[in-house]
Amino acid sequence: MTPAALADLHAASFETPRPWSKEEFEDLLKTPGVFLCSGAARFALGRIILDEAELLTIAVAPSRRRAGHGRQLLETYEAEARSLGAATSFLEVSAEN
Repeated sequence: MTPAALADLHAASFETPRPWSKEEFEDLLKTPGVFLCSGAARFALGRIILDEAELLTIAVAPSRRRAGHGRQLLETYEAEARSLGAATSFLEVSAEN
């Protein structure tokens, strides 16, 4: 997925906190340790630091929800994080989300 496609899907998936821009995705994808797992109308963006993975964001198009796509995506994310050396993974969530 391109940074523009990521931003479009993020905007369709989130209002609060605000969706990330194409430029923010471009910058993140250039950051060492950041990895992307994506499929049709879904993506997960993670970051590896030492042996720890952080799920930065995950999005599934609203029209594709409640069909197991998020679960499959999270399984792909976890497998990729392990393959990159992560022993643990975490997610921080905003109180508004």
